Amino acid sequence: MKNFALTTLVMLFTTISVLAQQPPLSATNGAASRNQFDLKREYLEAFQHNRQIAAGEDVNGSPYILENFITAKINHFKDVHLVRYNASTDDMEFKNSKDQILVLNKSNDYVISFTHPKKVYHSVTYGDDTRGFAELLWESSDSKSALYMRQQVEFIPKRAATNSYSSEKKAEYKKLKDVLFFKNSNGTMTEVPTNKKKFFSIFEGKEKEVQQFAKKNKLKINKESDIIKILDFYTS
Repeated sequence: MKNFALTTLVMLFTTISVLAQQPPLSATNGAASRNQFDLKREYLEAFQHNRQIAAGEDVNGSPYILENFITAKINHFKDVHLVRYNASTDDMEFKNSKDQILVLNKSNDYVISFTHPKKVYHSVTYGDDTRGFAELLWESSDSKSALYMRQQVEFIPKRAATNSYSSEKKAEYKKLKDVLFFKNSNGTMTEVPTNKKKFFSIFEGKEKEVQQFAKKNKLKINKESDIIKILDFYTS
């Protein structure tokens, strides 16, 4: 068991290089070096539940929204990079010129613009102070308010047979339901409620006006395009 764990860590260290990308950074900066070490540790901890993959074990599903790396522009970077989003660990991975897989530091503010399909992701802070990446669906004209979609994939470890009549279940990645978040002009991220009464409560100071607008225009709170129309009205 010790040999397996050691082998797994060696594989992870040799296959995944993690660097903190901060604008601007000096390679000789001591703080930057410490940040690199912290990122490497955090990334390896995030991959501990993926040991089956490192060991070559068969796993159903994928931790990625899109399996392949896609060209994207990252703010603070001059060059275009190959990028993909790991929805299981909530990490944005990209390749450098040496074909190493790196991960962006979620503590920094990033805008990742994919070329095809055209999608934009931001690093965000959720209500519980958790940092992560979310897809931008809408942004107000002054860029102070925004609607995001949080995409998550859950890793479920291999499950042993519970009795002689059942069989072992392979480890798998399970795609969870996407969740919408509204960022108000103060920068606070709030999960968009699916309950109608709670939904209109997020529009502080204009709850009745927004509700009347939605009713008049027959807008549905469970339809993304209708929510965007409501947000346009609220922020106008």
